[in-house]
Amino acid sequence: MKKEYTTEELYDEAMKMYASGYDNVYIELQFAEQGVTKDAVKDVIKRIKQARKREQRAKGVKLMIGGAATVVVGVLFTLISFNSESPVGYVLYGVIVLGFMSFAKGLVDMF
Repeated sequence: MKKEYTTEELYDEAMKMYASGYDNVYIELQFAEQGVTKDAVKDVIKRIKQARKREQRAKGVKLMIGGAATVVVGVLFTLISFNSESPVGYVLYGVIVLGFMSFAKGLVDMF
């Protein structure tokens, strides 16, 4: 005899599997073995995909902020070192490039 699950129960169970590192296919198969309807599984998988996208966007925002801050700090230190005629300014170009790369990665993660 199959047990009837509510959508919230399925979602909670799916989020536990997701938190354990399982992918959508594994979650779908687990629910199929339990006899859950395809429509309910589709709804749950859709909500999990939305949760993953939210996490990815949050990560992207953090990378963009960190990258922008790195660029600003690199530019400031480069300007300061050039004004004091220090040879350290050339090393800081690498920091600026890394900041741009981090910002670009965050931008990609946003979409």
